[in-house]
Amino acid sequence: MSDSVRHITEQIEKYLMNFSLKKKLRIFYIVCVIFPLMLTDGFILHSVFTAGRAQQQHDMENLASALQYYVIGTFEQAAATADTLNLSSYIENFLEKRYETPLDYVTEYQEFMNQSFLGSSINSGDVRVTIYADNNTLVNGGRFGTIDKIRDTTWYQTLKQDDRDAVLLFYYDDWQSPAVAPKRKILFLRKMNFAARRGCEKVIKLEINYSKVIRDIDKMNYELPVFICKDGKVLLSNTKDNYLGQDFSEFTMQKNIGYVKDISLYGDTYQIYVLRQKDAVWKQLAKNVPLLFFLIFINTLLPFFLMTLIERSVTVRIAQLGKVFDSVDSEKLIEIKNVQGDDEISQLMHNYNRMADRTNGLIQTVYKDKLREREMSLAKKNAELLALHVQINPHFLFNALESIRMHSILKEEFETADMVERLAIMERQNVDWGNDDIPISREMDFVEAYLGLQKYRFGDRLSYSVSVEPD
Repeated sequence: MSDSVRHITEQIEKYLMNFSLKKKLRIFYIVCVIFPLMLTDGFILHSVFTAGRAQQQHDMENLASALQYYVIGTFEQAAATADTLNLSSYIENFLEKRYETPLDYVTEYQEFMNQSFLGSSINSGDVRVTIYADNNTLVNGGRFGTIDKIRDTTWYQTLKQDDRDAVLLFYYDDWQSPAVAPKRKILFLRKMNFAARRGCEKVIKLEINYSKVIRDIDKMNYELPVFICKDGKVLLSNTKDNYLGQDFSEFTMQKNIGYVKDISLYGDTYQIYVLRQKDAVWKQLAKNVPLLFFLIFINTLLPFFLMTLIERSVTVRIAQLGKVFDSVDSEKLIEIKNVQGDDEISQLMHNYNRMADRTNGLIQTVYKDKLREREMSLAKKNAELLALHVQINPHFLFNALESIRMHSILKEEFETADMVERLAIMERQNVDWGNDDIPISREMDFVEAYLGLQKYRFGDRLSYSVSVEPD
């Protein structure tokens, strides 16, 4: 370990020593549980979102491909029907024949429709076939008509001006119906020009059931909105809103485009737009809310609950130890009752009880016995002093000393009388030995008496002076 790392470690240890054990456990829980959990959960959520977006992108691609196969299959079926009619020489002869009267045409028409193969090809439930020819002897109605009838229509003009033999057309049919709402139609138009036949102009119009196409798309149960557009115009959609025929670029939902696929049909390019679902990942997460709450409980609440129990099992007993250690200043150490557990703290508490029991025994043996011995010795001395004090009658002593002093005065032995007086003063002070508070004046009288007696003993060898402040 390098010096810098060791220094940092020591600083952290020193810093943590100032915290309580409860706070240390909380720091441990936050650093070692909550913080790693936030990192791992953040990574998991990011992975879930990434996987969700990838899955959504994959679903959008599959949806676009499925819709492409359906559209191509639907229109290829119409194209196959048109090709079959284009190759039929019987139909071509029927259309080019000149009929004398309308009755002749109706007779030929009924015979033509009785043909099983041609009749089934023209009369399909999903596709309505109509063939037009530049033959004025034809009677308009049924599955045939004249070019003059459709010459001014938009779809005929579109096919006429196009160089292609087949055209797929989405448009509103508002021809000759100003008072009626125009109908949206899907037309597959085909010029009958197989092998550059001679004769009159002939056109095949296959009207695909638009409502069935919409229903089929709805039956696919796509959860995401899809639009089929051409030149920026909406042609097909599975949404309930009426966006058909409008400019796709004008929709506010355009910003939600998740996938675009181009398809080519008969020389035209179409776009399949798949819109991503708003908050799809969040909705997926919402479905798993019980699981998320369970994970939160397992990862956060349960560790916190267990950590709290561990913390209480440690801090409560340490606080109990601290409380009994506060009793070291008393005469007897308090023992810990009802020690629970068998961990290191419990062993420490048991050891403390043994130490307290031993210490209390030593205190009882050494301290209290010694104190009792001193008390007994002091009581004995007090008794002896009291007995001695009782044996000495202060009044008798003072009366005797006063008699000696008066006798000395009568004989004019003044020095002896003065010495006896001083001795009486000292003895009277000794008699009052039990008083703790003595006035300074009396204490000075005692000093004067004692020094006076010593002066008689030592003579000129002793000299003294007493000075006391007035206050």
